[in-house]
Amino acid sequence: LLGRDVALLEATPEELVHFRALAKAVSPFLPLVLFAQDQTVILEWPRGERATASTLGLHHMSDLGEALEALEKVGLSHGAIDVESIVLGEARALLLLPMTPSTRPIDEDRRSLAKLFGMRG
Repeated sequence: LLGRDVALLEATPEELVHFRALAKAVSPFLPLVLFAQDQTVILEWPRGERATASTLGLHHMSDLGEALEALEKVGLSHGAIDVESIVLGEARALLLLPMTPSTRPIDEDRRSLAKLFGMRG
């Protein structure tokens, strides 16, 4: 689809609401929700490698911080920030979308992000 790798998911009505909300969070550091209706969700699947503690560098922190800001702007939080939720693509880090809604405050996401980079949150 438009030269992108995608993931095709079957979704319940509640999941569709979640993915439609995520579609409003626009950032170059978040994958796109390309379609969310009729029990189907199509997500951009980012190209790159999953981050590890040894491949994640301080220069990735601003990318991930901007991803969190985009979620916050639409009233969402991630709820599961860890190295497994990060893909290192060409010249940028991407935060994978949460598959379920989070009730955690965005400040907890910021603290989790800071911990990944060895900072006190």
